[in-house]
Amino acid sequence: MAFSATSSDNTYYFEEIKLSESIPKNFYKDEVYLVKGKTTAPGDDMATVVIQKTGSNKTTTFTGTATNNSFSIPVFFKEAGTFYIGVIPGYNQNSKAITVKVIENLPVTEPTLTTPKINFAGINYKNDQTIIEISTAFPSIKKINIVQGDKKVTYISRQNTSSIPINYKDFKNFLPGKVYFDISVARLENTQSVKIISDFITSETKTFLATEHTFSEVNNQEITANPPDIMTNIGTISFSGKTKTDTDLQAYVIKPDGFVDSFDLITQSPRGNYFGKTTIRADGEFTFSYTPKTKGRYILEISDKGGLPILNHATYIGKSIPLIPDFFDLNDRELSSGIFDLDALRQNLLNYTNQARKKHGVPPVVSTNELNKLAQEH
Repeated sequence: MAFSATSSDNTYYFEEIKLSESIPKNFYKDEVYLVKGKTTAPGDDMATVVIQKTGSNKTTTFTGTATNNSFSIPVFFKEAGTFYIGVIPGYNQNSKAITVKVIENLPVTEPTLTTPKINFAGINYKNDQTIIEISTAFPSIKKINIVQGDKKVTYISRQNTSSIPINYKDFKNFLPGKVYFDISVARLENTQSVKIISDFITSETKTFLATEHTFSEVNNQEITANPPDIMTNIGTISFSGKTKTDTDLQAYVIKPDGFVDSFDLITQSPRGNYFGKTTIRADGEFTFSYTPKTKGRYILEISDKGGLPILNHATYIGKSIPLIPDFFDLNDRELSSGIFDLDALRQNLLNYTNQARKKHGVPPVVSTNELNKLAQEH
């Protein structure tokens, strides 16, 4: 990143980015802040916020999908200090940066108004994101405590939003099972200065059942589909969509026990053939229909004609809410310089594969030069 100073209005500061509102100069430890805006270059389907503590070479990235060039990316400030913030359109790794301060503690309350009401507080899972939902007066500051035994995660939000996302990485020490949370709210003079002008009021303590979150992705350039995120009761998982590329007719579901079911997508659209594999031609329509037998996490997969997943989506059946992080949650996206060690990447992949095989009680696999050469050519 190129580190630069800027005025208080930084909505047009970042290249090929227009922010919906200026990023504040000051934040508070445990604050979650939604960086919202649009990418101005056509075709960008991703945007990334990069933060780096001054005096450190380590960067933390927060990436989000840009739908019709619009994005909303939650950024989590977990320690006090001075930080650079950059916003990157698409996959470009270069960005200007602004400087912000993260303050250890919230300012002292100066009560001049009555305490606001909390009309609703709950937890939900939408669009591959677990969110805390709250209905209250704005502008206000919200303080969320999520607790399991002696483990506690706190979030602070000052923006005028009723949906506050959580960061799965923060819950790496939590276990599947019962989790408690409550929300405290106070009035703000405005969302930039964080001047608290009422006492806090706290909701009743609520509980939910936590389960492991699983990375999901729908490649909007290859397929149009809207699979369900969560279903309270056992029923048919069904959704329809449209192919934008030649797509494998056969779909897959990874069941909660790790075993895989395969079946054909339902379609009346023209079909093709790719090395003996039946496909649905681009611009075809389909329906995905699968009936599970138990509650739990089901991973739905649709692939292109070459076998690459274009839809890989987790649907959770039951009353559990995703909270425990998976591999992708625990490991930040790394901004590549274009130079990498292929042998090291292969070894890392082999290590992760054998770690998973060991958990399932099957012997390790080994690397062979012949297969590596064939895979690289493919």
